[in-house]
Amino acid sequence: MYLLRTLVLPAAGAAALAAGGCGGSGTAASAPARGDAASAQRTSSQPHPHEIVFLRRQYASEALAPEIHVYGDGSAYVLVPSGGVGIKREHCRLPASTLAKVRREVAAMPRRDLAGPPGRGDTFMVRANGHTATASQTHVPRSMRAIVRQLAGLIDDQGNACRVTQRFLKAS
Repeated sequence: MYLLRTLVLPAAGAAALAAGGCGGSGTAASAPARGDAASAQRTSSQPHPHEIVFLRRQYASEALAPEIHVYGDGSAYVLVPSGGVGIKREHCRLPASTLAKVRREVAAMPRRDLAGPPGRGDTFMVRANGHTATASQTHVPRSMRAIVRQLAGLIDDQGNACRVTQRFLKAS
């Protein structure tokens, strides 16, 4: 009986949440009426329509892959896993100077998929301009160096370089 309860009840609860939501109006989830791109981040592997650039850093020494999504409105979504303890998720707004720098660095990247030579250390994956580029820490191609350094710095800073927002409203 206990086995049946542990299998059936969670499945029934998940089905109820998927069908009607939890205390909502019963409609499918939609983007907030007054939000920015970061608050509407998708959970799938498809890029958000307003995403300028995405970076994932796969650590060589750990099974962790923090990532950052930067959007055209200056918002960013930072995800930093903490090794089995959970994941830190922050929506923030980048300063205008940082956003301008990110835009310049993305514009300088090649408009094609790129795989850097094998190497050691962390692995970086950058998605921008509809293309994906990957590189190891010891062999980052010149065309990727600036954006990798900029975005990896934002990840390592865990959102402290940008102003964390609570309601993700557009700047006036």
